[in-house]
Amino acid sequence: GLLGAGGGMIVVPLLKKSGLTAQKAHATSVSVIFPIALLSAVLYLTSGRVQLSDATPYLAWGVVGSVIGAWLLPKISSVWLNRIFGALTGKNVNWEYVSQIINLTQTTAFLGQWAWAAAVF
Repeated sequence: GLLGAGGGMIVVPLLKKSGLTAQKAHATSVSVIFPIALLSAVLYLTSGRVQLSDATPYLAWGVVGSVIGAWLLPKISSVWLNRIFGALTGKNVNWEYVSQIINLTQTTAFLGQWAWAAAVF
């Protein structure tokens, strides 16, 4: 799809704006994105675009990261979760586009990605 597994950068802020806590927004985002990513993986494997041997070295690390993330998510405060999310996605997001999607003011859109991310902290 257009956003693929990276859609969490858009979905999480939208879910938080709809009233979910940061923890529930992240968990919901993963539960929505996981089936899409799994389907994409199956399609790439069955079409021969990716070999399982190419992906194998990353699968174990993905499982380890998932287990650690699921264990840590309820233990991290919303403030720190927002900071970590902002730090990990801040450099990769077109904040002007995101601000239009989630109806932020025009002033915020022109502050640029780092100023907006700093405002989240």
